[in-house]
Amino acid sequence: MLLFFRQENGTSNKIIFTNEITAGAVDSDGIISRSGAVRWTFSCHYVRDDTVSTGPLFPVPAPSVIIINGEGTFTFRMELYRTDGFLQPYSQGGFPVEVGVNDQVYFGITAEASISGLVLFVENCKATPTSNKDDPTQHYIIQDGCEADDTLQEYPSSGPTSANYGFSAFKFNNNPQPYVYLHCDVMVCLENNGGSRCDKGCVGARRRRRETAGAGIEERTSLVQGPIVLVQGDLGPDVCEETCHIHATCDPGTQKCVCAAGWVGDGVYCQDVDECTILTCGVNRHCKNTPGGYVCECRPGFVELEEICQAANAYRSTCRLRARSFSEELADPDSREYKDLEADVLSTLEFLYRQTILGNDFIGVSIIGFRPGSIIVDHVVNIRPSADVSPAMTSDEFKISVGKANGTALDIDVNDINIIDYDECSSPETNDCSPQARCENTEGSFTCKCSMGYQDESSDSSDRPGRICKWKGWIPAAAGGSVAAGLAVVVMATVMCLWLRKRQIPKKDMGGHDNFACMPKRGGTGGPANSAPY
Repeated sequence: MLLFFRQENGTSNKIIFTNEITAGAVDSDGIISRSGAVRWTFSCHYVRDDTVSTGPLFPVPAPSVIIINGEGTFTFRMELYRTDGFLQPYSQGGFPVEVGVNDQVYFGITAEASISGLVLFVENCKATPTSNKDDPTQHYIIQDGCEADDTLQEYPSSGPTSANYGFSAFKFNNNPQPYVYLHCDVMVCLENNGGSRCDKGCVGARRRRRETAGAGIEERTSLVQGPIVLVQGDLGPDVCEETCHIHATCDPGTQKCVCAAGWVGDGVYCQDVDECTILTCGVNRHCKNTPGGYVCECRPGFVELEEICQAANAYRSTCRLRARSFSEELADPDSREYKDLEADVLSTLEFLYRQTILGNDFIGVSIIGFRPGSIIVDHVVNIRPSADVSPAMTSDEFKISVGKANGTALDIDVNDINIIDYDECSSPETNDCSPQARCENTEGSFTCKCSMGYQDESSDSSDRPGRICKWKGWIPAAAGGSVAAGLAVVVMATVMCLWLRKRQIPKKDMGGHDNFACMPKRGGTGGPANSAPY
C-alpha cells in the first residue's frame, strides 16, 4: 500500500490521499525494474484550512543546446513526447513525467544547422537516477550506436537530422530517489562522408577507438531530459519481511528476496558468481570476472584488431599536450572529462602513427593515464612483432609525423616525446605468467619460466611457456644435468669405499672371529679394541 499527497488545484483547499493495491511479478536485472502489475486505486478527499506549497524539488534540464563555431550554428534538441506520434512534447511545467506500468517512454532528438547535407547520429543514451550524467548508477538504452535495452524501438522521423525512440518504463532499484533522467550523446556528420562516425553506425567501443576519424564535419554534444517517474506503487509494496541485499529485489509473489542475475544467495545476502570458473573465451582471450558478470579480454601480449586478438609488441610512450590544462577530473578514468579527452587523444595519436613508416605494422594505442604538466599522456604503442623497428626508431618517426602536423590541435610538444620498451613484468596485471613462474621482460614483449621444482605444462610451452606450472619436486628437468653429475660422484665414492674395505685383511681375535676394531681409524693408525665408534 502506498500513500500520496497532493493539492487539488491552485484555489482548492483539498488534500487527496490515494491508496493503491498492486499485484504482479517484477522483472529485474538488479539495476532497474519493470513490471506487468495490475492496480486498484482508492482515493479519499479531505478539506483543510491550510494551503501547502513547495518549490521545485528536482532539476528540469533545458531541452536544447546551441553550438556556434567557425563551421556554423548547430542546435540540438531532445524532448519527451506523450504518444508515438511525436507531436505533443512535454513542456517544462509538465515535469516530472509520470508513467505507469507497461507505459512506453517516447523521446525524440533533432538537429538544426546553418549548413545543409547533414545526418544525425545518436551514439549513446543512458538513464541515471539524477541529472548527473556521471552518476555511478546507470542503465544504457543505446551504447556505441547499438541497441542496449531490449525494449527499445525506433520510430519513423521527419528526416536525416531527427530520430524518434521509445522504451518501456522502469525505476532504479534500491535508490531513494524515484526519478529517471535520460542522457544522450549525439552528433551530426556530412551525409556523404563514408569515413565518418555517423556512417559506421553500431560498433564496439574498442574498435571505434582504433579507427581514424573521418574528414569533414563531426559536431558533438550531450543532451539530458527528465525527470521521469514510474507512478509509485506500480512495482508493488515491499512485502518482504527482511531487507533485501543491494543486488536483490523483493518478489511480491513469493514475498522473498531474490538475487539478481550473476549473483547467488538467499536474497538477503548475495554473492557474485565467478563465471570464469566455468567459461572459456576463445583463442588468445581470457575471462575476467566482474560484479554480476564477466568480460572476455585479449591476453597480455595480444591486442584486439577487427574482433581478433593478435600478437603485438608493446612500447611505452609519453607526450605532452600544450593545448590543454590538467584538472582533477582527468585523474578519474570514469569521469566524462577523462573519457572525452581519451577519445580525442586516441584518434589523434593513431592517425599520427599511421603516417610513419610503421604503416600496417601499427596496431593501435591504449591510454594508461594523464598527468599534470600541461597534460602528459602515458600510453602504450602496439606494433606487430614482425615489424623491424626499435623504440628509438619509432620515437624518431613519431616526432617527424607530429612535426608535419604542426602538433595537431592538441599542440603536441615534439621535443617532449619519449618511447621506450614497455616492461610487462612490472605488474601482474600486464602479464599472464603462472604464480609459480618468473616473468622475464624482453624488448616489446615478455616470457615466463617456471620456478625451481615446477614443471611447465603449458599447452603451448614452446611459444608461450610458464603459463601452467605444476609441482614436481626438487629435481626439475632444467637442473637434471648438474644433479646427475652429483649422483655419479656419490656412486663412484661408494664403490671405491667398498673396494678398499674388501682389500683390507682383518685380524682374528683369540676366538677366530674378525676383529674390525683393529682396522685403521679414519685419518690415523689403529687404536685399542675398546675405542669409541666414530
